Amino acid sequence: MPAAVAVAALVLFSLFGAALVDSAVHWALLLLALAWSSCCLVRRQRWSRRQALLLLLLLVLSLSRATFGLEHGPGELDPFHALAPDSRLQRLEGRWHQDSHPRDGRCRGFVGVQRIDGKRMSGVTEVLLEPCSTPVLAGTWIRADGHLRRPAQAIHPLLPSPSERLSRLGCWTQFKVSRLERIANGWAPLAMARRRIITQLSAHLGPNHGAMVAALVLGGA
Repeated sequence: MPAAVAVAALVLFSLFGAALVDSAVHWALLLLALAWSSCCLVRRQRWSRRQALLLLLLLVLSLSRATFGLEHGPGELDPFHALAPDSRLQRLEGRWHQDSHPRDGRCRGFVGVQRIDGKRMSGVTEVLLEPCSTPVLAGTWIRADGHLRRPAQAIHPLLPSPSERLSRLGCWTQFKVSRLERIANGWAPLAMARRRIITQLSAHLGPNHGAMVAALVLGGA
């Protein structure tokens, strides 16, 4: 089995496993299975210590991502409570969480909300920016005018919905931008680490396989 396929399989196993475990025993079994599989892969591929540590970091990030956002409802200061009953424009101020690159002429990403219409908030919303021609980097402070809304429900019970996808991540709203202003570029050490991981994965696994594994772990897959 090619190394890239094996790594992707381990990442998928950790993502699904962490999302399904519900007891300490299940966690122990999952971690033992991941440790055994990782050791076998490292020995078979004869990877260096640096490559083994990179694999360990990938699995830790996968487990963290799968277990992130276990809250089952919006907090008291969540942007959900700022939903307007009408279609008037609202002003959002906050900090972009992850690098967002244009795809089909639009960008989307999570924003840590500081204020909506001048009112203090604490929570995240998914910002939808269209048209978008330049990347929005993690740490960017923004001020945007647009419409805060609930995520759409699925058009069929068997199909996934934006509402379910976002609620699993602790996000309960979307913000459709009509005008966006980039106020300042903040320091984002985690985003810098992600970029280094993508660069190293592309160097070890090739540009195509490296990007695929990075997308599985860091988002965007």
